[in-house]
Amino acid sequence: MSNQARLALLSMTVAATVAMAAPAYALQIKQGVDGAQVTATVSAGEISRIALAQDRIRMANGDPDVDITHDEVSGDIYIKPTVAPLVKPLNLFIATEKGFTYQLLLVPENVPSEQILIRNADALAGNAEAQAWEAQTPIHASVIEIMKATAGIIPPPAGYVRKPIESVAERQGALSILKTFEVTGTALQGVAVQVRNTGVGTVTLTERDLFAPGQAAVWLPARTLGADETVTAYVVRRRIGGAQ
Repeated sequence: MSNQARLALLSMTVAATVAMAAPAYALQIKQGVDGAQVTATVSAGEISRIALAQDRIRMANGDPDVDITHDEVSGDIYIKPTVAPLVKPLNLFIATEKGFTYQLLLVPENVPSEQILIRNADALAGNAEAQAWEAQTPIHASVIEIMKATAGIIPPPAGYVRKPIESVAERQGALSILKTFEVTGTALQGVAVQVRNTGVGTVTLTERDLFAPGQAAVWLPARTLGADETVTAYVVRRRIGGAQ
């Protein structure tokens, strides 16, 4: 298949995926100040997500009443009650990659999964170029641009940063899945994923094999992997708190 044909197929795939994309969680936007307390609501029985606008959670000091999962790519954390329903409020302390700390007072309620975004004005400085590009570019076009930039076909848009990811390969059946680098702005993030078939038989890949929270589009240059074959796939996800 020619590069032109591949890009045409990519455009159609992105259009279909963006059209079907829908938020999975309720969203609370909280203003944060370094060292201050942030109060929010979490689900008493289901998983909730905590994210930072233009920053990443580096460390979370947990509460024994919840399990915490840290997404290495986005820096978000997911908390899930160890015993449901939760009754008492939770106290968590998080430290960020930009050097901020927050004390979280999380009040459980009998609601579905919640999503909490903490915005700190000091952490948002320096992203005007990315925000301007996102504000003036339609979502469908911007997802395609970030997909192309992640695949190395075009340079990243103004304000977007391309950098390697330090991660450990994850196993999913016969598949070894390794995130290698990212292209990140305010509203969108593209991730290159190296997928290797470690089994002895042929494996057929689907978009679900590379699912990520906030996923907007997936590009699989090849869907069939023989034994010990590798393909680099590309995922674009929406980041909460962006301009789109």
